[in-house]
This record gives sequence, C-alpha cells and structure tokens, in this order.
Amino acid sequence: VHLDRARVLGFEFLDVTARLEPLADAWRVTASGPMAEGAVTIPADFAGGQPLLLDMRKLVLQAAPDVPGAPPREDSDPRQLPAIEARAGEFTWQGRRFGRLDARLERVPQGLRLTHLATESKHFTLNGRGSWLVESGGPRTRLALEFASDDLAGASRALGYRDSVDADRARASADVNWGGGPAEDALERLDGTVHLELERGQLREVEPGAGRMLGLLSVVDLPRRLALDFRDVTDKGLAFDKVHGDFEMRAGSAYTKNLLLEGAAVDIGVIGRT
Repeated sequence: VHLDRARVLGFEFLDVTARLEPLADAWRVTASGPMAEGAVTIPADFAGGQPLLLDMRKLVLQAAPDVPGAPPREDSDPRQLPAIEARAGEFTWQGRRFGRLDARLERVPQGLRLTHLATESKHFTLNGRGSWLVESGGPRTRLALEFASDDLAGASRALGYRDSVDADRARASADVNWGGGPAEDALERLDGTVHLELERGQLREVEPGAGRMLGLLSVVDLPRRLALDFRDVTDKGLAFDKVHGDFEMRAGSAYTKNLLLEGAAVDIGVIGRT
C-alpha cells in the first residue's frame, strides 16, 4: 500500500509505502519513505507481552497536526500501550537529530518503564532510563538522562537550539519528572534537578571589552601563552575555561545558586532564575 499521509500513535508519516506480511502471531510491515525506512513487527495481541519491534534505517517522528473540527485529543493511557524495542540508524524527533537509537520500553501494571535509552551522533551521546506510569495523582513521566558532547555548538544545532556557546567538552545530567506523558509542552510542567559542566569554550554572543586585555596580561595564563594559545583573546565572544553549576527545576523554571564561569579575563557567579 502507498499512503500520502499516515497517523500512528499520534505521529504523522508522509509518503509512506508499506508491505504487510502475516506471520504466525504478528504482522511484519516493511516501510519505505522519507520519514520511515525499515521493518516493524506488530504482535497480534499486545496483552501477551510481546513487544512492538522496530528495526529501522531511518525514523523521523513528527507530531500529527490537529484536524480542524475534530474533538480534542485524549491523553494516552500508558497501561494500554505495548512494550517497544526500537533500533534506528538515523533517528529524528520533532526536528531534533539524535543519530543512532537503541531503546527498550517494558510493560508493567502501571504503564511503561524505559529500561534502556542510548543515542549516538557525530556531536553528542545521550543515555537514560525512566518511566511513564499511572500513579495515585494520575499519569507521571520520570527521566534520568546523561548527555555528553565534544562539540557543543554542533550538538546545539542538531537539537534545534542556537549555537551561541562553543565548548570542547560538555557534560550534563538530569533527573526530572512531570505530570502527564511525553509531550512538547512538558517543559512547562518540569520538576527535578540538572547538573552542567562545560570546559574550554566561548560565549560567542558576549562582548567582554577590556577583559580581553586583562586575560592577555594574566600571569596565571602564562603557560597558555607560551603554548601560543591566544584563542580566548582573538576569538569572538567571552572565553571560559570552565562553567559548572546545578539547577533546580520547578514548574518549568530553572533556579541556580552556584552557576560559575571561570575564565582568563573574568570569573562570573550567577544566582537566579530563568
């Protein structure tokens, strides 16, 4: 079959050609198109515990737009969703490019548990675990994530953010949760903690002015000058050696009391909310 437009689990796929084959206790769907390339094995009965298997060369997930005049969408019940094992060579979610994906979602009585998540691209890696369970107060999603990059500007571009910060090394860990399921507006309801560490980079949209000369003359940075390293003076923006700090997330706001930027020209401490 060929479909100009297909909706699956709240996502929309365009220009999809699919070949359906019946197996003993499942359907095998071989898909090809600009947003999906690979094979999906769908068990005949999700209640039996068999996972939905995705073995994809390419998978682009884009939320399906609302249909004019249609009733509001009901929130998905994670207890009604299948276990999922997913592998993709090229994975994109809502325009964010994650590269290779390997993930496992297991069914439990309260919903779904993310036992393994790993992505790897040219610019960054992401590892995590989590859950989407129906608790006493309703559905709640929990995620613990570890992010690492040796090219923060490239990672920012891949994830759809401004590449205004360069860093030779970036590490971040997050332990967050929010009411409801995975959704684009989750940031508005986010609670939890985030730890951030950056090494050797530039805030490219900050002009430090006379601080450049102070950095050039600093005795502490004499070894850097002897190595003929003048990037903190000649490159655009404000150079730093380290940035590190913790954030507390409450209802979509991030609070910090210890965010510190250390550089040749200046040290900056930040206390506040964004």
